[in-house]
Amino acid sequence: QADKSAAPRVAGAFELSNDRLRVDKYEFKMGDPADPYIVTGEGTIDAGRNPSFLLTATGQQIDMSRFGANVEGQSKGVPLRDRLRAFLTLASDIPVPPMPGRATISLPALLAEDTVIHDIKLDVQPAGDGWQIDRAEAQLPGRTTLSAKGKLTLAGDQSFAGDLLLASNQPSGFAEWVTGKVPDSVRKLKTAGFSATVSITPDLQRFENLEIAFGPAVLKGRLEHAVKDGETPTLSTELAGNQFDLDTVMALGGLLTGEASIRSVFDHTLSARLRFDSFSAFGLKASDLDTSFALANGGIDALRVSIGDFYGSAVSAEGRFAALSERARGQAKITVKSADPTALFALAAERLPSHPLLARLAGSARYYADTDVALALKLGDGDWPIEAELTGTSNGSQLSAKLAAQTLDLVDSGGLTFDAGLANPAAWVLLGQAGLPTIPIDADDDAGLTLHV
Repeated sequence: QADKSAAPRVAGAFELSNDRLRVDKYEFKMGDPADPYIVTGEGTIDAGRNPSFLLTATGQQIDMSRFGANVEGQSKGVPLRDRLRAFLTLASDIPVPPMPGRATISLPALLAEDTVIHDIKLDVQPAGDGWQIDRAEAQLPGRTTLSAKGKLTLAGDQSFAGDLLLASNQPSGFAEWVTGKVPDSVRKLKTAGFSATVSITPDLQRFENLEIAFGPAVLKGRLEHAVKDGETPTLSTELAGNQFDLDTVMALGGLLTGEASIRSVFDHTLSARLRFDSFSAFGLKASDLDTSFALANGGIDALRVSIGDFYGSAVSAEGRFAALSERARGQAKITVKSADPTALFALAAERLPSHPLLARLAGSARYYADTDVALALKLGDGDWPIEAELTGTSNGSQLSAKLAAQTLDLVDSGGLTFDAGLANPAAWVLLGQAGLPTIPIDADDDAGLTLHV
């Protein structure tokens, strides 16, 4: 038989009239009588012409294991969607009083397995199908402050709509608590956080007036993430800011969505508009980036990119491609303008498959000053899976080139055709562009070079 002395019990001084109950001070106990959990406070219930209630509760530190709560394995690596659904389910079990009033709750700490949540403060009012939260504050793992206010709907379509702020002075600790792991890009951060006007359900998280800060970077905009059972998840965002590091932003996004990889992004239907002063991704850096694109069914559409400085060059591109992870199909137009393409050519020789032509091009970069070229690229059409056409000018030379190939592997291409032409009034420049060491001496004018492979 259960120990009745361990059942919840309350004692206090009260005043009772026909339409009013006033408790000046109460003491609520539960758990082991020898070491009970105690909550103190005051309360009023007025059932007169203007019904209302007041409840204040100040409790001790709560150790959930003392009350038989099964929290093993639930404190780490649980996706946000599951955490949110569990919280809304728990909150929906709390009855909402059918009268105006307010409740104030204060707890120094809540312990669940190896998780400690500190300084919990709640100021709420009943609001029909839920609660109006005037203040909700807590200190989460990783020296992280959570602050929220808004409408918590518990009946029907459960949701929270209002203002939310999350600020961490130890992002690695918060990441460990949320996902059970700490990405290297998060480990190096000293601070991280975000604030937004939110509309959140287990299936949809919408962040308006979003501001994300990590280290010296500040990003502003909006984000919406939706996950429905049996459907492709969707993600849409508009962000602008001073710095953007893809690895860091993916890791921080993973704390909100439970997913933190490029693969998970390609599993979404995604639309994005991004503008950053500086940008880094895949070990590459750029500045003055402005881009928009849409990802769906493994392809990219409506791609538009403008980069003010990409290794000494201004680059713009537009296009669309399907089946990126398989045999890509589509087309793009890319323009490159550079007063000195030395750094860009060196990057190409480093990142593209090794080939003597690339090494020679990088070595002859000084002959390609003042380059302005356009590249038209087609993939997956016709007899040649890869077709490219290059036109433009470079250091006074008129350039034109066409390539048709089976693969981008220049060493083992599987077959290709290549035609190129150069024309320049200064022969020494043209010879240098062809890969020959030259000096700027007078020579015959109007040199031309053609190549067919």
